[in-house]
Amino acid sequence: MLTLYYILQLNRLTTYGICCLIASLFLYGCNPTRKIQQNEYLLVKNTIVNDNKNVPTEELESYLKQKPNRKIFGFWRFHLMLYNWGSGKRDSSKFSRWLRKIGEAPVVLDSFQTQRSRGQLQLFLKNKGYFHGVVTDSVAVKKKKAIVYYKLTSGLSHTIRNYSYSADDSILIWIAQSADRINPLITPGKQYDADLLDAERTKITREMKMNGYYFFEKDYIRFDVDTSIGNRQIDLKCIINNPLVRDSIKKDSLVPGHHKIYRVGKIFINTQFNPKSLDFGCTDTLTYNGYIFTYNKTLKFNPETLMDNLFLHSGKGYQINHVEQSYRRLGDLKTFRFTNISFVPDPNNTKENILDAYLALTPSSKRNISLDFQGTNTASNLGISLNFSYQNKNTFRGAECLR
Repeated sequence: MLTLYYILQLNRLTTYGICCLIASLFLYGCNPTRKIQQNEYLLVKNTIVNDNKNVPTEELESYLKQKPNRKIFGFWRFHLMLYNWGSGKRDSSKFSRWLRKIGEAPVVLDSFQTQRSRGQLQLFLKNKGYFHGVVTDSVAVKKKKAIVYYKLTSGLSHTIRNYSYSADDSILIWIAQSADRINPLITPGKQYDADLLDAERTKITREMKMNGYYFFEKDYIRFDVDTSIGNRQIDLKCIINNPLVRDSIKKDSLVPGHHKIYRVGKIFINTQFNPKSLDFGCTDTLTYNGYIFTYNKTLKFNPETLMDNLFLHSGKGYQINHVEQSYRRLGDLKTFRFTNISFVPDPNNTKENILDAYLALTPSSKRNISLDFQGTNTASNLGISLNFSYQNKNTFRGAECLR
């Protein structure tokens, strides 16, 4: 009995000693500044003082360029602790390198990053129409720890007085105005917002692509903002620039050209496209109602079925919605694993603006069998249900999916 008593006491002392050791290591690792050098400070918090309820502080925090180390449970810098543990005297061991890898190095206050953050917040206010907003920063330090304060004084926002368009081609102005009549984003009296301008560029670009301007991009659109009116109002002008083309005389020079309207030319459909191969074509071709089908040995799909699900027609003007509808309908067939539609200018036609369409269709597996097991509990009777699923795709070459 006496021996058992001493064994129990020894076990208690051992357990107590292990707990003390773990607690010591924990407290040692919980000192986040122990690896901070002299004249350096650990960034522990960013505080944004915002005087405008219309500007959400949560959105402002995403513009800060330097953020403190992560916390878990809202207070424990666990990843920083692991990094500090792995940065001891034996920091070259495999275990130490592993700790540093999964850990997080201490975020040391960087005045340059603070300056960048202040500039980003200033730019944010300007993009939201607060052209006279002011952002200041200050730092409070204590025991090698630093808190950075950003104070935003936004002031009053600017609103739009007039909105107009400018382009060398009057057709482009008409298209932009027609898009604005359907879905006006920028209207007089609305607060200036750079995100709104970007949405306007996206809307106009899509409208251009709906009217045959295949190569039109957002970069051709810019906005001129006139803030000299006073009374916190601005005049906004949407300017549609011409593309730059190579000069026919000075080959090394670029000169302003014109946006071109394209129509669809030949339509090539490869129903056996291999994405691992760079070659689009096949050995055999079939021309059917203006569509050119390419295949190897046997055309495994009914041409009319594919044509019924395409919205592209030879000789018709290019429209981006026709491409999107074709993607959607071909995807609904559930017969092809991959679908890609691309357009290439016809190199043999220099008088007209023609785009040849290339449809690359990769068939999915023709047969698919699946087994699903599911536990059941009916009136306290346990059991197993088996669901058997069989799919046979393109059984009659019409892109059917039989189940």
